[in-house]
Amino acid sequence: MLLYLDIDNVLNDERCYDDASEDPKWDYNALSNDMVFRYLLSRVYIGRINRLCAEHDFSLVVCSELRWKVPIQQTLKSAGLTAPILGVTPKAPGKSMRGTLQDTETEILLDMKERGVGPESVAILTDEHSVLNTLEDRAVRCEDGVTEEHIEAILALF
Repeated sequence: MLLYLDIDNVLNDERCYDDASEDPKWDYNALSNDMVFRYLLSRVYIGRINRLCAEHDFSLVVCSELRWKVPIQQTLKSAGLTAPILGVTPKAPGKSMRGTLQDTETEILLDMKERGVGPESVAILTDEHSVLNTLEDRAVRCEDGVTEEHIEAILALF
C-alpha cells in the first residue's frame, strides 16, 4: 500500500512554526536542509508514520512542496524516518519547479500511473490546503500534526 505523505501540518505543527519564527535565519521561501531538520520535522509525528508503515506494510511517496527545496528523502531519514520511501511525486506538466496546491492531485495521479496503482491502493496524508477532487475520498487531512486518530482513519480506507 502507498501513503502519499505531505509534510506541512502533518510532520509538524504550530509549535514548530512558533519556534522557527524566533530564529532570525528563518525564511520558509529559502529553507536549508538544516532548517527543515531543526524546525519542520517532529520526531513524535515521524514515529507515528514509522509505526504505521512497519505494522501495516505501507511505503511512502513524498508529495510535499519541500521535495523541491531540500533533499527531502535524506532529510527525512536523518530525522528518524525508517519507513520505506519510494520517491517523490513528479512535477505537474508545464511546471519548471514546484506546482501549486491545485497541482497536488495531478502530481499524485501521475505518480500512481507511473507505479501502476489504482486509488484503492493508496492513502493521502495531507493538510487542509491541498486541493483534491477525484482523490478526496483517499485523503486524511491533518491541521496540527498527525495523530493516532489520523492513523486510524488511514487504516479505515483499506
